[in-house]
Amino acid sequence: MTNFSSTQRMVYALLISISLVLAHTTFAQTNPHFNITLDMNFTSAEQMLELFERRIVNTETLESLRGNKIAIATSVMIENSWASGIRRFREHIASVQSGIIFDDDTYQLQYGMSHKDELKELLSELRLRNFNQKVSATVEQFFPSDAKIDIRIPMYIVAFGTEKVDAFVRRIIWDNDTPRFVGNTEGELTIVVNLAGAVSLEENLHARFLGLLSTVAHEVFHVAFGSYQDHSKRWKRFRETHSSPVFELLELVQNEGIAYYFSLEQRARGELPRDWNERTRKAFDDLNAAADELLSKTINPSRAYDIIRKANTSGFWNNYGSISGMVMARAIDNILGRDALQKTVAFGVQDFFQKYERARMTDKNLPAVSTLLLNTLEIHNPE
Repeated sequence: MTNFSSTQRMVYALLISISLVLAHTTFAQTNPHFNITLDMNFTSAEQMLELFERRIVNTETLESLRGNKIAIATSVMIENSWASGIRRFREHIASVQSGIIFDDDTYQLQYGMSHKDELKELLSELRLRNFNQKVSATVEQFFPSDAKIDIRIPMYIVAFGTEKVDAFVRRIIWDNDTPRFVGNTEGELTIVVNLAGAVSLEENLHARFLGLLSTVAHEVFHVAFGSYQDHSKRWKRFRETHSSPVFELLELVQNEGIAYYFSLEQRARGELPRDWNERTRKAFDDLNAAADELLSKTINPSRAYDIIRKANTSGFWNNYGSISGMVMARAIDNILGRDALQKTVAFGVQDFFQKYERARMTDKNLPAVSTLLLNTLEIHNPE
């Protein structure tokens, strides 16, 4: 078995724990207006597996598949290798075809080649077992009871990608077959799942499937939240009047934070890692510093983009935006109640931070949000 870091094992523990709940719980949706359908596209994974099995594959066709295009572009973005990323992918494809071993396995192609049987097995399992209803019912519990969600989500299954993420959501506008990634209010919310990431975390097929199930549930939350925001007049007003980079960061904190907590909450007995306090305070320190820099009048767009990118693409504990948001969501839920957390989805970023400040009045040991950031959100009295 491959040796993994403690961070990777922590992420895996979070994923498997929620999936165990998903697999063994009887789900009954209580909101008839909360409907999610996953449109799963397996073509990218199937074609990549043919390459791994040394069958004749047209590499141009392989690169042109929509799922692969999204995975390549996202890997390039996360690895911050715009100049050489696509060229490296093509070189690695050629190496796989020639049987040449390479050290820089940026896209997990070498890993996929050596684990092709496990990838194929997991792909078959994913085809056979329908988890759409379980995912939808689980996600529903984090939304207001009157939420109206009726969406079909394109979901591409691929067999490669950066090891830093197992799955992700992007907003996409397709220009013919070329993806254009857009901001908060445009495009089609799309999920991409990397089978190589799921296989790398455990050797047991059942555990891999459960981990993948939980990963999809996590990503579906983001899509459902995005859909809810798109149809909310309150969220529309907020975005029209709060368009600076710092608010993009704070929206990420809420969105990713609730999703991270969604996974954490499912862990058996709610146990926390021993270094929880140290790591979460570090995340808040990084959040406060990032917000301070984003609020600077001298910051340039390139630096602002980099700050926001690192908030959720730097490895689990280094994702300072997601970790801070997870702590905030957990505090709101545990101290103020599930209804309070659900209402932050409806009322937005300011409400999320304000309710966290209310929770801090009860638990003074919770990490602090900077005064500058609270003033920016016009939060002067948490009551």
